[in-house]
Amino acid sequence: MCARDASLRTAISKSALSAIAGDYSGLLRGTARRRDHGRSARVCDTRLTGQYLELASILRQPCDVLTTPDSPDGSITRRSLLQRIQEVAIEGKCLASTVVTPPFDRYLQVYEEELRFDFRDSRIGQATHLPEASSNLEERLMNVFHSKTRYMVRKAYRSNIEFYVSESEEDLHFHADLYMRHSLAKGIVAKSWEFFSLVPRCFDYGKDYKVFIATRNGKRIAALLVFYYNNTVEYFTLCIVEQHRNLQPMSLLIFEAMKEAVFRGDAYWNWGGTGHGLEGVYRWVQPT
Repeated sequence: MCARDASLRTAISKSALSAIAGDYSGLLRGTARRRDHGRSARVCDTRLTGQYLELASILRQPCDVLTTPDSPDGSITRRSLLQRIQEVAIEGKCLASTVVTPPFDRYLQVYEEELRFDFRDSRIGQATHLPEASSNLEERLMNVFHSKTRYMVRKAYRSNIEFYVSESEEDLHFHADLYMRHSLAKGIVAKSWEFFSLVPRCFDYGKDYKVFIATRNGKRIAALLVFYYNNTVEYFTLCIVEQHRNLQPMSLLIFEAMKEAVFRGDAYWNWGGTGHGLEGVYRWVQPT
């Protein structure tokens, strides 16, 4: 996301770039991108916050380093980058640093060999391959889902749930407030309004993100925030007014957002990572 301190963001990005400049044909696409326009692309986050450094690269940004086609070994660039990232952490006197590996990275052994870590955690990562646009798209999408999921989507339509896509700050605020209340009720540390307010400042609506709102009888009852990058949709935050949960507006929003993604030309829906044992999303899309 956008760093709060532009000078810090630039320094971190330049430090990482210097690790692979000259001798290696690689490019770190970092948070300094488009900084002259007051925006930064959600491609690869390198964040130094207080005494905490995080290098994140997940499905929506499938590779933290882009190497040229004639690069003999992509692991060379990764090794240099990881070495420099650790140096940055030490120079910044960080107490902790985190590296999140991409799920489809072919060079995972490089992380094992180059990083000196004290703790390892793992998540269930899941992505759905979206079908191509066609006259029977809804049917083909339904076939991707679990039978119970298909029932939930149909129930939402039968319950007269409607939806719209919005770029208004009022709807973004509705989503953020609902999300924060929902997280608080579950005892989850929630993202603040400050985070959500940065979305339209750091990203372009329609190109980089969209907000889907579900309504019933003219009242907003659920909201979904998704991000777009590299033919991939990032399922980011979804929340609902609790009293309407049994009407399944969330299922309708996901289904409609998937349909729109297909017509955009996107190929993947990224569900993100969940802890082991939390298999609700897995069941949601597991066909049967």
